[in-house]
Amino acid sequence: MAGSQLDLWDNHIDEQWISFRKARSLVHALGLEYEEDWAGLMADPNGWEHPGVPENPDFIYRHTGWNGWKDWLVHPDRRVPYHKYEELNEFVWCLRLPDERAWFDYINSEAPVHLTYNFHIPARPFMEYREKGWVDWADWLGNNMVFRGYAETNKFVRSLKLRSQEEWNLYCKGRLVRPIKKPKIIYRYPEIGYKGFGWVSWEEWLGL
Repeated sequence: MAGSQLDLWDNHIDEQWISFRKARSLVHALGLEYEEDWAGLMADPNGWEHPGVPENPDFIYRHTGWNGWKDWLVHPDRRVPYHKYEELNEFVWCLRLPDERAWFDYINSEAPVHLTYNFHIPARPFMEYREKGWVDWADWLGNNMVFRGYAETNKFVRSLKLRSQEEWNLYCKGRLVRPIKKPKIIYRYPEIGYKGFGWVSWEEWLGL
């Protein structure tokens, strides 16, 4: 069964189109990532064109290998293991970015800070997470959140009597038995969120 399916993928559907495998291999070299990228390329009169590769591969190859846009556009070796939306939310909020333009300025900067935290964040989160958590830019950037000032927050954090940055991380993940769960209005990464707004050090933050 598996062998016959592979043979089918390698065969021509008809004389107009090349096989799915050959077409996908050509498309992988383009460096695209999302369906919109493909649609834009196809709509561009001066864009890429290759005889035998259909504009609507999801229809033409629907029974002969089609396995979604990510498979069609991105070679497995180049796929980025993006973190889940909810894992990134609190990190992105700490960046204090005001709008969509500021986001793209940040993500295209020479050394975006998330790289030092080993976060894999898509440049276009509205595409990557459209069916996996995306709400809107305000939710992504935390524009609807009202975070407390440093002094007020620091007083609360010190009352927790945490003894290290590691305990802070466990507390934020809900892995410590504490009477009060970390409120969303407290930055998960205070060294980023409060940089230039009162941040001194982890010792000062925790009251050590």
